[in-house]
Amino acid sequence: MANSAGGWSAMAFALVWLSRSRYLSGIVLGVASFYLLNVGYAVMSDLRGYVWSLSLSNFFVLMSFVAGPPIGLAAAWMRSRSTWVVAIASSALPAVLIGEGIYGLTVVAETTSPVYWITSIASGVAFLAAVSFIRLRSFAPTALSVGLTVIGAAAFLQIY
Repeated sequence: MANSAGGWSAMAFALVWLSRSRYLSGIVLGVASFYLLNVGYAVMSDLRGYVWSLSLSNFFVLMSFVAGPPIGLAAAWMRSRSTWVVAIASSALPAVLIGEGIYGLTVVAETTSPVYWITSIASGVAFLAAVSFIRLRSFAPTALSVGLTVIGAAAFLQIY
């Protein structure tokens, strides 16, 4: 999971959601979560005798400031009373999980096992299904969530 945008995003999303943060603090905690995951990775790398830079020149540290705000905000928005806000928020994490899963199966399939990538896609779909049944409960918000997930996963594939 340490080498996976989906795994890190799921962990950051869960940490912010569990914190019960409001919107602005969700954004800040999203960045902090990603950055602290890098700190943990640096500590473990050091213990193994490797070096892991925590400077902004490290792509993954930089991504803390790029991915942290939308993931943190989405996690905070999941607690909204508005079905439409939840529909928008519920697309962020599955977009990363599904997008990276497709990336794994199509780009790095020759060097990695497909099990993780299939699990990533299935997790994204399961998250969408659970939110649809538990929180959205009607066609239009569910369609919005699924549509934004597809767009987000396609964007993830283009950017990644």
